[in-house]
Amino acid sequence: ILDGNPEVSLVFACSEELAIGAYQIIRERGLRIPDDISVIAFDLYGVSLITSPEISAIQQPIQDIGKSAVDTLLSENPSHGNRVFHSSLVSKNSIRRL
Repeated sequence: ILDGNPEVSLVFACSEELAIGAYQIIRERGLRIPDDISVIAFDLYGVSLITSPEISAIQQPIQDIGKSAVDTLLSENPSHGNRVFHSSLVSKNSIRRL
């Protein structure tokens, strides 16, 4: 992504592990987080607490999602409807304000 798009200002990783990989590549290229490029991940499980700066993330209610999935699977009349779970941005120090 960075090779073909030098104007990129944000990496949005779909997991904490991929965000940490992005940190490594960004640093290898001599770029600074968040000064040169911001990083956000989906869900954090604790590994990101040791990154510097800490990774910002979209936090999803994983326990609620899991409980809903199990309830649906165990239900005698499972619903095929959509469920909405609210997420929130946990803003740490990996985002630069534009």
